Amino acid sequence: MGTALFGAQSTSLGGIIGQLLSDFSSSGRNDVLTLLNRYLFSTVDVSRPGSEQLTANTALAGLNHDVSLAGDALLVLVIVVIALRAIVERSLYSEHDLRALLPKVLAGVILMHTSLSLIQMAIDLNNALTGFAAGAGGNPMPWTDPLSTSALTSSSLAQDLFEIVVVLALVVTVALLAISYVVRMAVLQVLIATAPLAALATILPETRGYARTWGRLFVVALFMQAAQVMVLRVATVTGLAAGSGLAATLYALAALWVSLKVPSFLAAAAQVPASVAAIGSGVADQARRIPLPLPARGA
Repeated sequence: MGTALFGAQSTSLGGIIGQLLSDFSSSGRNDVLTLLNRYLFSTVDVSRPGSEQLTANTALAGLNHDVSLAGDALLVLVIVVIALRAIVERSLYSEHDLRALLPKVLAGVILMHTSLSLIQMAIDLNNALTGFAAGAGGNPMPWTDPLSTSALTSSSLAQDLFEIVVVLALVVTVALLAISYVVRMAVLQVLIATAPLAALATILPETRGYARTWGRLFVVALFMQAAQVMVLRVATVTGLAAGSGLAATLYALAALWVSLKVPSFLAAAAQVPASVAAIGSGVADQARRIPLPLPARGA
């Protein structure tokens, strides 16, 4: 009798959650997937309909221009600092340092005032890679079949609590992916606006660390899109996520989990050693870990 009562309660709970998933399929599902379709497959200006370039946004371009003007004012301070170091230290090294920094000042000025064009070139490259990944195979995304209306309203959801939990996890993960792309767009806009300051920071040795931090963040925020779409496309091309069964839902959930890990993988890969010596040391450390046969004694 207890088993029957538990089964009835489980069926009732499954029916309630199944109804909630059905409501999701008719309301929130379309909103979330529309948001993903807008943000996931290209980096464009989402404030206007169509596929306008992100750097063509008037407000964003205006911010970049204003920061460039502020960078020109700060450049005077940078030149004064360089000159004072050369005067105070009064050494051949300081004079050589002054001569070495002047070309970097010129390069910094060029980077400040061409930052929008350079960033748009990088965005175009990312969009090309993303478009190739999205078009490969011509299959839908991993969540298309498991979150279809027919799958969410199937009778099995009212009977299998484990499948309900898995589908709920998939729904939450898809929502997290959508939120991460809204955050990504906000981060990209901040990086585009502050690009002239990053270019200015490349001049002095004391501030180059900030420029490298900006560069790593930009690479991760921009190219995470192409990498994530490629991961999701591989999941669909292999065919394991086809259908609406439990196996397809689990595979779609695994593919989404891997795609959410892509930014951290890119961040780790962007930690480039600052010197050739550091690179050589890292290679030597890896070489020492390779198991090699030891020579026989007495040979």
